[in-house]
Amino acid sequence: MKNEINKIREKLYKEMKFQNDNHKEVIQVSEELDKLIVKYHLEEEEKLNKKKLQ
Repeated sequence: MKNEINKIREKLYKEMKFQNDNHKEVIQVSEELDKLIVKYHLEEEEKLNKKKLQ
């Protein structure tokens, strides 16, 4: 999951260099990154909760 997040961050950074021309693309990539970060944190929280129950 972390690798996916980092790949999207890199893509977002590249798109931001050309922000004036690709504003919609930057927003789309940013939203995709946000979703992955939320998913990652939810999965990590779930792992911690499972460990607590053991």
